[in-house]
Amino acid sequence: MTKFKDIHESYKAGDITRLEAAMQFHQIHQRLFQYRELLQRAGGGRIQILQDHVILTTARGAIFIVDEQDVRSNPIEYLNFGTLEGVDERVFLELCNRSEVIVDIGANIGWYSIHAARLNPNLKNIYAFEPLPQNLALLKNNIDLNKPYSDRIIVHSCALGDRNGYRDLLSSEEEKGASSFFNIRDLQEPLVSNVEVRRLDEVSLDWGELGEKSLLKIDTEGSEYLVLLGAMSFLAENRPVVFCEILRKWSAKAGVDYNASVKLLTDIGYEVFTTIAGSDGLHTFSVIDETTEATNFFFFPREKISNYIRSGACKIY
Repeated sequence: MTKFKDIHESYKAGDITRLEAAMQFHQIHQRLFQYRELLQRAGGGRIQILQDHVILTTARGAIFIVDEQDVRSNPIEYLNFGTLEGVDERVFLELCNRSEVIVDIGANIGWYSIHAARLNPNLKNIYAFEPLPQNLALLKNNIDLNKPYSDRIIVHSCALGDRNGYRDLLSSEEEKGASSFFNIRDLQEPLVSNVEVRRLDEVSLDWGELGEKSLLKIDTEGSEYLVLLGAMSFLAENRPVVFCEILRKWSAKAGVDYNASVKLLTDIGYEVFTTIAGSDGLHTFSVIDETTEATNFFFFPREKISNYIRSGACKIY
């Protein structure tokens, strides 16, 4: 790929004329205009090229620094595919608008926390948990970019699991969002960060604030079941709606049956739903098997389902 530096050096050396250099620069600059198509596909937004970094503003007004090394960072996924998680993301954000408190476990760079903060002015607090130092730094920078909306986001720099302690978190510079306690990407030389792990039940949250309308998001790349085990008191007391990622292949890496999380929640009075491509709502679901395409699941306490349907927060088929 021709670089600006190469053109400049050729021009200074007298190998090409100023016009020839301008023509070569023009070919590179054409890429700038191609980004209009990507933004249009995503429903809007803005890209800012600054001296130190690139910033993406989404169609919903949330602002994020783009990680230059990460091939699947949230802003890049948004540009590539027009959305981060399609219908799942839309339903989650609709639920955010009916929530008072959100607990974002595996907050990454803040994609969901920041969007929720900007969309719902009535949110009391968002508790964002992110243990990977590289993601944590971007999360805090993104929170600063989105003030005053993001003032309600309270960051916890730890992982959550079924016991307190410390554990090695594996990651790579090219895909920081896939950091995991298990080698889910079969990395030959993973980056290793020793991070604190806590049980949600023992984290100091303002329990009085959590109220009736709480929303729990879990995206921890294979350790979702462990997070739930450490949150049983939280689940019993607050009865949050749970938005949880479950991948068969990553559950296998973790040595956990991929229906373990489903069973744990249904055993304590939850019903499970998922989205279907092309549909605008949630569909009832029972058991994950080898034909299951969904990777994100919504769990509602049985006693609250009718409230969410009446409020218009979601359609259930």
